[in-house]
Amino acid sequence: MPEEHKLASARAHLALSQKELGKQIASRTTGRDITDKYAQKKVSYWESGQARPSLAEVAALSEILKKPADEIEGWFPKLPSSAADLFTQLAQSEHPSLISACYSGKPRAAFDRDVLDSLVEGLSGKVALAMYFPFPSAFDQSITGEGAEDLYDIYKEIWRSVRSHYEDLFAKCPSAKRETNLALYRPDLCGNKANVLIPPASSRYTLIVQYSSPDQYTKTLYIWVESQEIEGLYRVGTFSVQEAQPQLVAWQAYFGGAVRHWMANLSLPGSVAPWAKFVE
Repeated sequence: MPEEHKLASARAHLALSQKELGKQIASRTTGRDITDKYAQKKVSYWESGQARPSLAEVAALSEILKKPADEIEGWFPKLPSSAADLFTQLAQSEHPSLISACYSGKPRAAFDRDVLDSLVEGLSGKVALAMYFPFPSAFDQSITGEGAEDLYDIYKEIWRSVRSHYEDLFAKCPSAKRETNLALYRPDLCGNKANVLIPPASSRYTLIVQYSSPDQYTKTLYIWVESQEIEGLYRVGTFSVQEAQPQLVAWQAYFGGAVRHWMANLSLPGSVAPWAKFVE
């Protein structure tokens, strides 16, 4: 029996529904009641392998199921603890995968050797990287008012760092893989559609699509966070009351046609509205 189904077996043995188990876990770990829908979905994610419980939740499961905590912890797949860890897992997988990343800030991999090496390893194999620079190039013509010059300078500086990172990856990527596995996209917007201000955020989202068969894909959403207190890669929705699925759907829609094209062809396309592929 696959490890992620052992929780379902242990739960059924006690005649507990996913909702009932989820509510008992919340009561023990937070002392608060949660909605029936969230309680059911939380346990469903654990049993399907889409998420794993926290240490406090493992301890609560151990108490409820009357099983050792280390045994229960072994039921769940290990989640990557860093960007390098995640990209290395993808690079070493036998299945193709797509990394769609929003580059609204300077690329971490540009100055983190482990992340860069894991990306290059993946690009040399079955990993595709779609890089999205979210700031329309027409901003230099449309921004006016106080602070406009400073804001545009920020956009330009991010673009320089993203472009440099792309060129570095392009040079390291085998020539046979460049067209299928690597692309940098910029918004193809003009006129009123380009007159949208996008904040230079330091929190950056990455959508991972992993291929299993022509009709089966696994999709996960991560966020890179940098602050005075924390820095790292976090899987969206794993331990949060905010549902991951709506965010995943929204980001797949944002990344758009390149994701759909890769899922159909296992290769990245050229320009696909509203994104234009960057070409030297």
